[in-house]
Order: sequence, then C-alpha cells, then structure tokens
Amino acid sequence: MILLASNIVVTSLSKGNYVKKKQHSQSFISLCLYQIDPMSTCCKENECFDEYDRVARGIKKALEDGYTLRDTVISQFSIWFNAKLSQDKLEKIIQRISISS
Repeated sequence: MILLASNIVVTSLSKGNYVKKKQHSQSFISLCLYQIDPMSTCCKENECFDEYDRVARGIKKALEDGYTLRDTVISQFSIWFNAKLSQDKLEKIIQRISISS
C-alpha cells in the first residue's frame, strides 16, 4: 500500500496493477458524525465539536484495515455507545461519509 496524498491510497494487485481508493481523514468522518449527531448527544447545540472523534478514529482505522463502511459504523457505535443505530441513522451516516468518495 502506498500513500499518494492525505486521502488517496494505492493498493498493489497482482502483476503490477494498482487500484486507487479514497481514504477520508478522521476529522472529516468526525465532522460528518457531528453534523448528523446520530446518538442525539446535543453536540451541535453545546458546540462539542470533538464529540465523535473517538468513533471517527475507530472508523478510519477499520476502513484502513479493509472492513466495510457499514460494518465499521455498526461496530464502532456498539463499542463506544453500547447502542445499536437505527437503520435510518445508519444510512444517513453511510451516505454522508460516502458522498465524497
């Protein structure tokens, strides 16, 4: 794996073929979660900009390790909030993070 820029990763495949994958920064993922506030923590109202930083760090790490966005989001919210996201909130998160991929 070769890091070309802060958000582009090149993964080598067999016989010299390469595929580029866009990787989001932890701060971008955290911002998406802050804007959605899926756990209704009132982070926007209280200006707690770092409310979802730990979740975002876990999501970024899992994505770098090759896990799917859906599985990663479900897992990280279970770990950090001991809660299951509603399907609606899960879809909003996935859409927001994926929209700029």
